[in-house]
Amino acid sequence: MKLMKYGVIVALSLMLFGCAASSTNQQSSVTPQTVSIAEYTAFLDHLDSAIEEGKPRALNNDEKRQYRSLSTSLKNMLSGHESMDTVAAADVQRVANLHERLQAVVMGTNAGQVICRSERSTGTNFKRTACMTRAEWDQQQRDVEDFFRQGHGFASGMTAPKD
Repeated sequence: MKLMKYGVIVALSLMLFGCAASSTNQQSSVTPQTVSIAEYTAFLDHLDSAIEEGKPRALNNDEKRQYRSLSTSLKNMLSGHESMDTVAAADVQRVANLHERLQAVVMGTNAGQVICRSERSTGTNFKRTACMTRAEWDQQQRDVEDFFRQGHGFASGMTAPKD
C-alpha cells in the first residue's frame, strides 16, 4: 500500500505541466515532466478507479466529492485538446492549480500544494507567474499583515477619525 501511495505521489508530481515552479525566494529542484493530454487523462481514469478501491488511501465523503469535482474539471478543461500547446495560457495555469489541488486531496495534505498565480509587478502592466506552496503563500500573507500591524504600512501615521 505504501508503495502504491509513493507511486501516486511521484506520478502526480511528474505529471504537473504548464507551471514554471519558481518563486522570488527559491527555485524548485524538481523539473516537471511534460506528458501528452491523452496520457494524463488515462492517468486520471486510472486514478478514478484506484480512488473507488480506496487506494492510495480511503477518502472521506467530502474528500471524494472534492476529488470527483476536481477530476471532472480537469477532464473538461482538457477535452478537445491534443496538446497543452493548444490550451489558452490562463487555462494552463488553471489546469496546473487543479492538478495540485487534486494531488492535495488524494494525499491528504494541503501545505505542500503548489499554487500558481498571475501577478502584476508594481509600476508595470506585465504579468508574471509566481508559484509557491500553500504554506509559502500563507507565510507571505502573514508577513504582510505583520508589516502593517507594526506600523510600517502606507497609512501608519494616520489615526482613525474620532466620532
